[in-house]
Amino acid sequence: MGWRFRKSLSLGKGIRLNVGKRGLGLSAGVKGLRVGFGNRGVYTSAGIPGSGLYTVNYFGRGSKYSGKIITKSGSSLGGVFILILGIIGFIFAISIPAVGFPLLIIGGVAYYFWSKQPKQRARRKLAKARKFFNQQNYDEAITLLKEANELDKENYDVIRLLGGVLHNSEKYDKAIEYLKSFIASNSTDIETQIILANCFYKTKQYKEAIGILQKLPENFELNLKVIQLLGVCFAAQKQFDLAINVFKKAPLQKRNLDDDLVEIHYNLALIYEESGDKNNALKHFKRVYSENINYKDVAQKVENLEK
Repeated sequence: MGWRFRKSLSLGKGIRLNVGKRGLGLSAGVKGLRVGFGNRGVYTSAGIPGSGLYTVNYFGRGSKYSGKIITKSGSSLGGVFILILGIIGFIFAISIPAVGFPLLIIGGVAYYFWSKQPKQRARRKLAKARKFFNQQNYDEAITLLKEANELDKENYDVIRLLGGVLHNSEKYDKAIEYLKSFIASNSTDIETQIILANCFYKTKQYKEAIGILQKLPENFELNLKVIQLLGVCFAAQKQFDLAINVFKKAPLQKRNLDDDLVEIHYNLALIYEESGDKNNALKHFKRVYSENINYKDVAQKVENLEK
């Protein structure tokens, strides 16, 4: 069992010096509500006096970005320093106003100039662009992201999202440039590699797409999308035997088909039909037909092959 050491020393007027195993901290406030900073960062704490119930919230420890992107545009230590300066100013404003208020003013001025830096402006534009992206307003998102990219060339959140928005806007040639740049810095992002491979497929650069897809691991949640995309790349090059082998890696015997499996069955049927194997083509068209009679032209396909 690890031993812990913590002691809190009162400095008067609600100010406490906290001494722990990992370092020093300073806090200020009243019973039930305090603000301070320590080795884990800046925090606020609130609770019910005498009850033992309280909560502590640290700044900058919110939920992770869902895209799992690591921003390489430099750390936000400047912002943290300014925040700490403001906390110190607040603490001293309670006990020594002559010291505290000038610190608060200095912190405010520092924050103003810090917020005007190109990297911070780029982050604000990125935040706005994400809102437009979620609303599928891609033109506005692209404009903001290009402006953000000009402000901070090393913000890879901007680069990745810009590539994704251009992809969704079917501007595949332009998307390739940004997606390749992002992957060069984050080669483990599988989802972005699939998006890049799809851009290559859409622009008929099949070998480039195949080269990306064949290097991806097989056991992951997006594997069906890889199978689908790899299969249609081989089919586009008239390599039907290779396309069939790829599609057969999918769990085609599953009773309930999701959208990915329906599409795989349909494309496998198209390949069999084009290669002259009508029996297998009909088999897979019927599998789609049994799941969704209105899927593309599957009803017509079944009718024609049963004649």
